[in-house]
Amino acid sequence: TVLGSAALALLRREFKIESFRSTTDLVNHLVGGALMGFGAVTAMGCSIGQGLSGLSLQSAGAVVMLTGMTAGTWLALRWQTWRLERNPAPALVGNALDAPN
Repeated sequence: TVLGSAALALLRREFKIESFRSTTDLVNHLVGGALMGFGAVTAMGCSIGQGLSGLSLQSAGAVVMLTGMTAGTWLALRWQTWRLERNPAPALVGNALDAPN
């Protein structure tokens, strides 16, 4: 998959290397990935496994996991909102939606 998509991008001349805008953005992604991995191990399954399968079986562990995932999402969104309200300019610079097609 990786080699095929890379070859096609090279043939179409659409290949480009992308990276994070800043070190802060990189750190946010790394911390988020680590927290997701920790949560999946702690919940003994991913959001699909515990959320869909566990809830359909009315598992108490799935309810606890879903409650924790919802609370974590709410806290993360509140933190991101606080950061944007405190310093809105960096979040708007280089937005992918503003790029020409």
